[in-house]
Amino acid sequence: MFEKESSDKLSCVVATNSLWNAYNFRLNLLRSIKNLGIEVYIIAPIDQTKELLKKEGFKIIHINIASHSKNPVKDFSLLLNYYKLIKKISPKFILGFTIKPNIYATMASIYLRIPVINNITGFGSVFLRNSPIKMIIKLAYRIIFKYSFTIFCQNSEDKKYVLSTLKVNKDNVKLLPGSGVNLKKFDFVPISKNNSNKFKFLFIGRLLKAKGVIEYINAAKRILSIRDDIYFKLLGEYDPSNPDSMPKNLFNSARKYKNISFLGYKDDVKKTIAESDCVVLPSFSEGSPKSLIESIAIGRPIIGSNISGIRQILVDERNGYLCEPKDTESLLEAFKKMIDTPIEDRIKMSLECRQIAETKFDESIVIKKYIEQVRKILKYNK
Repeated sequence: MFEKESSDKLSCVVATNSLWNAYNFRLNLLRSIKNLGIEVYIIAPIDQTKELLKKEGFKIIHINIASHSKNPVKDFSLLLNYYKLIKKISPKFILGFTIKPNIYATMASIYLRIPVINNITGFGSVFLRNSPIKMIIKLAYRIIFKYSFTIFCQNSEDKKYVLSTLKVNKDNVKLLPGSGVNLKKFDFVPISKNNSNKFKFLFIGRLLKAKGVIEYINAAKRILSIRDDIYFKLLGEYDPSNPDSMPKNLFNSARKYKNISFLGYKDDVKKTIAESDCVVLPSFSEGSPKSLIESIAIGRPIIGSNISGIRQILVDERNGYLCEPKDTESLLEAFKKMIDTPIEDRIKMSLECRQIAETKFDESIVIKKYIEQVRKILKYNK
């Protein structure tokens, strides 16, 4: 267990499924909240970023979240653990991220009468098909959003879904430009003209079917059957225990190609992005993918699926090329178009990327909107 520092000190809880996500995607937001004189408790499974977050002055509390489990006993245990932890901390408000923390931390907060700000980072692969689990999550969302102080959505179509299908009060639903990007950390890196004879594509994301990794590999194989000067890299974790993971036989066959490289997991993606010529995400569903936002900030043209979460980042033929989701042929054509785009035009795309990042995705926009809601909660709860 843990000791709360002071019963009269302002505090908040951040409920998320990953400390790594909190550190890499929310760090400046959490710093801004801490700078208001608020003690920040992060409740999440422990990982390698624990010490980095502790050095920032945040309180870290472990909770076991079985992300892929559909066991009601385990989920009830998760709800009970959230309730006990949140009750002991007695925070002024809770920030929720990702499905299970959103649902169970908010359910606990309802009994404890603590305001919650939830963030919908996309509805995930479970919403791509009708299933009992989808219906259960929809019902749970309808309940928790009724009691949420604010629900942040990361694209306009997710916001429309929350309003029309989940029947949430429109005054409680706000739109964010994803998680934003730190424009100083992800500064502009010009495209080099010297590497034009070795074109490098980069996929960033977990190696899941719903991320379009199968289409990426199959389209890459088609390109490599006629060209040997194109390189396809994949930056992300391969987890065969995940039911949505790419098939093992496809993973093994792709590894035999010298021009296809699996880079695994990396903490710092900036260098890898800067060394690429184009970043690719042929995903089936997204909120507002951080990988593409960071890529355009650095100035890399992108290829992405023609879906709501990507269309706000990728303007077709302006800073990249759209492809249709679940469509290898469409992705293959996008690869060919990018390869055939003259270097002078790709440099123009690169500059457009940075401009879009600066005008639409500066993380200061995100932080400002969060702090506005935090101040409202503190004002109402004096």
